[in-house]
Amino acid sequence: MKSFQSLLFLAFLSFAACSCNRSSTSGILIINIDEALKSRGTFKLSQIADDVEFIQLHGMDNQTYIKPGSYNYVVGLEAILVLNYDPLEVLLFSRNGSFIRKISQQGKGPGEFTGSLVAGLNNANRTLLICDNSGKKFLLFDFEGNCLIERQYQDVVNVNLFWIGGVRIDENENFVLCNGSPPSQGKKTYDLLIFDKNLSFLTGINEKPPKGGSPQMFTGSLPRIIELNGEIHYWSKGQDTIFRITDNYKPEPVQLILNLAPAVWDDLHSRIISGNTSLSNILETKQCIIIEGSREETPFIVVFDKGTGKGQQVQTNSMCGIPMFEKTIGIENDLFGFGPIFLSDYITLQNKKMVLILHPGMVEWIEENIKGRFTDCLQASTVLLPDKRDELIRIIKNLDENSGPVLMVVKLK
Repeated sequence: MKSFQSLLFLAFLSFAACSCNRSSTSGILIINIDEALKSRGTFKLSQIADDVEFIQLHGMDNQTYIKPGSYNYVVGLEAILVLNYDPLEVLLFSRNGSFIRKISQQGKGPGEFTGSLVAGLNNANRTLLICDNSGKKFLLFDFEGNCLIERQYQDVVNVNLFWIGGVRIDENENFVLCNGSPPSQGKKTYDLLIFDKNLSFLTGINEKPPKGGSPQMFTGSLPRIIELNGEIHYWSKGQDTIFRITDNYKPEPVQLILNLAPAVWDDLHSRIISGNTSLSNILETKQCIIIEGSREETPFIVVFDKGTGKGQQVQTNSMCGIPMFEKTIGIENDLFGFGPIFLSDYITLQNKKMVLILHPGMVEWIEENIKGRFTDCLQASTVLLPDKRDELIRIIKNLDENSGPVLMVVKLK
């Protein structure tokens, strides 16, 4: 197999939450991570998901090879978009994984990009948007590879736009962009930017948290977008509130994260010595809020059940995968055995589905880490979807150096 050049952590689902209740005055769901960290328990994938689809990307030419470091896979209704790494290029596949074409590549000419990309698919219009953060421009393509619009960030009048951290498409077929730009004098800095399908700027969103709670240090500098049943929720660095975006693009607070232990600083050496809590990722499903983070550099995953009001730190003994943290941390994959499940920047979270990436080069690495054959571990696992587990085993056994990545599309309830 080709060398496993850059470590692509398999990622999975993990999220969080805590003991909580609803404010009697605002109706906001209160999440208390401190309380959740006091209890431990197991949480199974079947509690939030009910099926999985395996899609093996294939049909690339000899000059096209998806590297393990490729981080952005967007699975749409008709197509799959991949931001390839080294060489940096945008690849389009059919929904069944067949290679269609290279949409664009790195360069300084028309329709080309410089680097640091994020992208999104507009299935209704059969278009895809590429945000080139290095070249500071937008590129809108159709599925046939034609560049329809090329627009500079600076052309968006009176808006501070320097770095886009994510792209989603809302129910109005508008592009919702996470704006990671730092504050600037003379221009308005928004957390979210709304553009129509022709890249005309519509509005921006920048809402401060309601009174109460304690703003926390979130890892990463960019806002995060959460999709839930067709709605878009978002949260930003340094805020303690998750907002729902209404139909008229007004932010409505829906969850408040409370009582995280404050950091204690050593002012002389400018470092945190105790109490620091960082939240790295949040996923919301119909049933749960799942948060991944760390307390004083010790990682945790906490899951809050909206129905019961209970929150706990989760652990698992399922080890047919790559342990990213401690062996006890993670969500147990009782559907098809691959795990442990956790959240990281290398997982693609989309509305009602979670996309996990298994690159051929990862198989040898997994076998080395679990000190035994990967497929044997899977075969011995007790799962609710044995046919899906066996399908994954057959795919793994047939992987070779020319195989493309396998996308494991987990369907959320």
